[in-house]
Amino acid sequence: MHAEMDALTDAARRGISTQEATLYTTTFPCHNCARHAVAAGIARVVYVEPYPKSRAVELHQDAIVLEPTSSDGRVRFEPFVGVGARLYQPLFRMMPRKDGGGRAVTWRAAAAVPRLGMATPQYVNDEELTMFKLLERLEQLGILSP
Repeated sequence: MHAEMDALTDAARRGISTQEATLYTTTFPCHNCARHAVAAGIARVVYVEPYPKSRAVELHQDAIVLEPTSSDGRVRFEPFVGVGARLYQPLFRMMPRKDGGGRAVTWRAAAAVPRLGMATPQYVNDEELTMFKLLERLEQLGILSP
């Protein structure tokens, strides 16, 4: 079972309504999980990473939309904006406070470098490429006009 279906099943088992709820997921849902989210009354799905193999948009264009500002009754699928799980540790963990000999490391502002600069470029490039391919595919399917 996929995590999205598990979350919806768990909510149903506990008697928690999913009507107009937001579903947060690590990856863009597959077409099957997207169908279950629609059937469960989810209003918005927020995903951290794209999933290029998903056929959700192609198969459920009448029920889901990739435009976060849309209010036409379809379920909105939106990318997460912020620091994802993969980048959290490298960005926020403490730097070593002692050197190899056990002596305290002195922090110097002149030697400090932003950690985000090391992690962002490839992620941004990958995301940009994936979004370009997704938009191109939506145009091919006639879902989005050029």
